[in-house]
Amino acid sequence: MALKYDGTINAGHFLTAGAMFVSALCAVIWIQADLRKLAADQQRIEAFFATEVAAIRSDAAGREGRLRTAELTIAGQASDLRSISATLSRIERLLETK
Repeated sequence: MALKYDGTINAGHFLTAGAMFVSALCAVIWIQADLRKLAADQQRIEAFFATEVAAIRSDAAGREGRLRTAELTIAGQASDLRSISATLSRIERLLETK
């Protein structure tokens, strides 16, 4: 029994080709939908982190301002303490000379 080549095309061939085409088309559509969802998620995450970074920078600027104010206050108090110390030293010298 020898195998013979049959060159006719029947409905099964068209159904197989159609099923392969539909499967490939569905896969492309599914991948594109996934890519769109990933792009949307990425934009949402980037926007979230941009607002977080802006809030952190704003917080840091506020803290830096308060820190500078505290440093100036401490420097002023140190100057006042030196002045008081110098005055007390003069008073002590005056009391010792009398």
